[in-house]
Amino acid sequence: IKWIKKFNLPYYGDSFTKEQILIDLKKNSKDIDFKYLGKKWPIKAAEAIVDNNVIAVFNNSMEYGPRALGNRSIMANAFNPQMRDILNLKVKKRPKYQPFCPSILKEDREKLFLSSFNHKFMAIAFRLKKKFWKLIPSMTHIDGTSRPQFVDKRDNKDFYKLLKNIKRNKKFGVVLNTSFNLHGFPIVENSEQAIQVLLNSKID
Repeated sequence: IKWIKKFNLPYYGDSFTKEQILIDLKKNSKDIDFKYLGKKWPIKAAEAIVDNNVIAVFNNSMEYGPRALGNRSIMANAFNPQMRDILNLKVKKRPKYQPFCPSILKEDREKLFLSSFNHKFMAIAFRLKKKFWKLIPSMTHIDGTSRPQFVDKRDNKDFYKLLKNIKRNKKFGVVLNTSFNLHGFPIVENSEQAIQVLLNSKID
């Protein structure tokens, strides 16, 4: 299993070519419009998030494990105090008190948290410094904790670029990140499933 050593995050699942995804998009062309953005998509995605749109990302190989880590993710603006309710009620359709995990640039970790380490899997809660509770309310639970994924360039270049572009508009590179699925259903695995969740939800 030496091949695992070169991976920082568990993107061991299936990936799909642009051509494969285009076939599924064309099948659903009556219901959705689409445009190829190429390498600019993380910049456009960050702009949409900052403008308070709820977006979905289906990119590269699927994550293996219990969390969405940027390749099969629904993402939204963590700085918007209403965004947790918007995600819970309009997209996930689950109780409004349930928190969402943030993905955060590794470079911002020590600035934001009282005590933490470079954890990448959204499995451990750390306490946010109190002065940031109101700045980033939708990632902060009632007790001031968050369960983050810390991201650097080696982990996921596209996701890192998205977070860096959020940081250019906000003080920190932070985004709410939840799994790309409807509540009660498994995370999307292929592009047809991704399109169906998009059509059956309030994702922008």
